Amino acid sequence: MRTSVKLLALNALLLLLSFPALEGEAGRWPTFDDLESGSYEEKITAMYFYGYSRNKRAFWYMVKNLDAETGSERGRELGERVRTSAAESLGRLGDERAVPFLVERYRVEKSDPVRKSILSALGRFKGAGISQTVSDGLLSGNTDVQNEALVTAAMIGDRGLVPQIRAITVKEGDSRTKYSICFALVKLGDDPEKNSGLFRSGLKEKDPSTRFWCAYYLSMTDRTELISDIIAAVEIENQEWVKKQMETAIYALSEIKKKREKDL
Repeated sequence: MRTSVKLLALNALLLLLSFPALEGEAGRWPTFDDLESGSYEEKITAMYFYGYSRNKRAFWYMVKNLDAETGSERGRELGERVRTSAAESLGRLGDERAVPFLVERYRVEKSDPVRKSILSALGRFKGAGISQTVSDGLLSGNTDVQNEALVTAAMIGDRGLVPQIRAITVKEGDSRTKYSICFALVKLGDDPEKNSGLFRSGLKEKDPSTRFWCAYYLSMTDRTELISDIIAAVEIENQEWVKKQMETAIYALSEIKKKREKDL
C-alpha cells in the first residue's frame, strides 16, 4: 500500500514537471472551463493535461473537441491542432468508450496529421471497428499515416492484417516503412526469425537513417536476443543521433530481459 502511494505521488510529480509551460499569463493551471469555452490554446493545453493525468471527467470535452471545425484558413489550422490534441488525449485517457468516436472521426477526417493521431490513440485500445480503421490506414498514400497504421496493427495484435502488411510496397530508400513493417510482422508473430534477421542486418547498413529507423522500431519489439547486436553497432556508430536511438533500444530490451528473468 505504501509503495502504491509513493508511485502515485511520483507520477503526480512527473506530470507536473512534464508541463513546465502549463501556467498561462494568468499564472494558473488548466481548468475544465478551458475545455468548455477556452481559447484554442487553452483547450489544447487542458486536454493534454487531463489526458496525461487520466482524469475521466474530461472525456466528453475531448470527444466534443474531436470534431472542432472552423472556417478561416488560420482557424482551420487551429481546428486541426485541437482535433489532433483531442485524439491523442483520448488515447492517453485510456477509456475504451472513446473507440467509436475515434473510429467515426477517422472515417470523415481529411487531415493526415489528425488521422495519424487517431491511429496512435486507437493503438491503446482493443475493440470493434479498430481493425477496419487500421486497414484503411495501411492503404493511405501518406507515409506518416501508413507507418502509424503499421504500429497500431502491431499494438492491437490482429493477425488478420498480416496479408495486407506483407503486400505493402516499400519505395527504394524508405527505411522507415521497411522497418515499421518488420516491427509489425515480428509483433504479430509472422516469421519472427526472418524479420528479426532483417533488423540484425539493418544495424550494419551504410545509411545512418536506415540504422536509426532499424533501432527505433527494434526498441519496441521484445527481441532481447538482439541486444548484443545493438551493443556491437553502438561501438562503431559515428552519428550521435543514431547512437542515442540504439542506446534507447538497448535499454528497452534490457528491461524486458530483466523482467523475464525475474518472472522465471
